[in-house]
Amino acid sequence: MKRYNYAKIPLVSAIALGLDKIRRHTPSGDVIINESDLLTYGSEGYTFEQKVEELNGKALTALEAKQELQKTE
Repeated sequence: MKRYNYAKIPLVSAIALGLDKIRRHTPSGDVIINESDLLTYGSEGYTFEQKVEELNGKALTALEAKQELQKTE
């Protein structure tokens, strides 16, 4: 089972959470966040993956997050 510690979320979601200026952006404009960024977000009992889905994002492993940041447009 993969362990997801990161997520790629749309810029608009990152702005709404106040994370757009403190987290790294992918070349496509999405924002990479980590699990701790969503500790207080969403309904109680939601998993990290459920919170990411609610933000129209995609959960990523550490390696996947690194690869997203290294992509070129």
